Amino acid sequence: MSDPVHIKDDGSSILTIQSVEHHPKAGKQFMIRERQEPHRIITLLFGELVLIDEQSAAQGWLWKCVKKSGWYGFRNVVSGSYLGYKGQSKTLQACMPHHKNNEYFMTERHEDGGYVLLTIHGEELWQVAISKDGKSLVEKKAEEGAGTAWDFVEISQAHDR
Repeated sequence: MSDPVHIKDDGSSILTIQSVEHHPKAGKQFMIRERQEPHRIITLLFGELVLIDEQSAAQGWLWKCVKKSGWYGFRNVVSGSYLGYKGQSKTLQACMPHHKNNEYFMTERHEDGGYVLLTIHGEELWQVAISKDGKSLVEKKAEEGAGTAWDFVEISQAHDR
């Protein structure tokens, strides 16, 4: 467990990073960050799901973990939308206001540390990975290669008094 890191976001509150080895847990808030360098962060920016190298208070990089029927969901705290995929697209988005099948996730421990995000497709689980161009998130069948290892960095918010 690493020492807490405190980040002042906008003068009204302090964000505390408690550890990078947290497993997703319902009710907690997380920065979802690529385990390997350059440690890209899953972020919602102007309505688009992107990967960024640095966090900023004005960007949607904070995700609240929820659980429904045993499935995890990740709701962006800025937009209220859930991480998931739309229709037959293999590219992930964050545009749905609900937590249904296309927004269901499981996690599995990655052999090198961190966690692989898994999505449901019929009777199969597909892995979430960074696209070849490094700009988006895509789903891959297990036989297409390993998914990206993610750190779930727990963020707690303490309001100044």
